Amino acid sequence: MPRMNGLEFLESLRTDPLLTHAVVFVLTTSKSDEDLVAAYRQHVAGYVFKQHMDRDFLEVVGLIEHYWRLVELPITKE
Repeated sequence: MPRMNGLEFLESLRTDPLLTHAVVFVLTTSKSDEDLVAAYRQHVAGYVFKQHMDRDFLEVVGLIEHYWRLVELPITKE
């Protein structure tokens, strides 16, 4: 992203009262343990490496689709 990196975006997203509980999957090139831990500290639902998207794109899309069908999320009134 041209103006901020993904972790900065997550931090900004989580400060917005309307988006603080948004479900986020990270699609990244970073295999850094520090970035992975930082992303999960911002309560991401998943951390996916872009390298896996080439060969496993449909599987990743299927995983996200299953997630939405199986997981019960609270309804927030904020």
